[in-house]
Amino acid sequence: MKQLRFESKDESNSRRDREALQRSPEERMHFFFQLIRDSSKIYTTKKENDLNNFTLEKSL
Repeated sequence: MKQLRFESKDESNSRRDREALQRSPEERMHFFFQLIRDSSKIYTTKKENDLNNFTLEKSL
């Protein structure tokens, strides 16, 4: 379960840096591959409409 955090951008960056440095090389690689997998699920598609807007869709 993910935690909801209320912190400033500087606090968030510091926390993420500390967490990244605490990971082993294997965990870093696994985390990297998860980021790639998760980012590939979100893509943009252009839908034609009268406003010429596009929508972001998430594949499941």
